Amino acid sequence: MGDVLAVAGEALSNVVRHAQANRVDMTITVRGARLRIEVADDGRGGAAENSGLANLRHPAERCGGTFDMESEVGEGTRLSWQIPLR
Repeated sequence: MGDVLAVAGEALSNVVRHAQANRVDMTITVRGARLRIEVADDGRGGAAENSGLANLRHPAERCGGTFDMESEVGEGTRLSWQIPLR
């Protein structure tokens, strides 16, 4: 559970500090044996996987999950973080 809270906090913190967004949506879902966190903002986009975003990738991979990011300049950023539930 600690990783889930840390990932949610880091993702929202990145939006606040860097995205210049007017809106952010976060969903946390459990489907089958997988937990997924999705965060999408309408900010400036163009995000690179720097140390803050790398902090999202490491716990996912450590748990056998995935981290994906899409970020087009002017189109905002969408993050997807998934892990298997044990």
